[in-house]
Amino acid sequence: MANWAKLLAQMVADPDPRNYTYADAVRILKALGFARPAGKRGGSHRVWRRADPSGNVHRTTIVTLVEKGHGTIKPVYIRDMVAALRDAGLLPDGS
Repeated sequence: MANWAKLLAQMVADPDPRNYTYADAVRILKALGFARPAGKRGGSHRVWRRADPSGNVHRTTIVTLVEKGHGTIKPVYIRDMVAALRDAGLLPDGS
């Protein structure tokens, strides 16, 4: 199992995900094929998108995180990311 998959499994199982960084979340998103669209760069909110492999734009998965520099990100962003990945069927082993 890849390192990012282990980290994602920890996030999924963690009822209070407080010890994760923006870099941790980005590593998972990149491994799953997410990218940041070019364009607006201001502020700390970062939108990550993953297009549906079939090309259906209505099935694009979007995850929003806050990049605040050093330290951990709020648990709500990790929970929202895990929920979006679950809804898109992107969790390993169907978690």
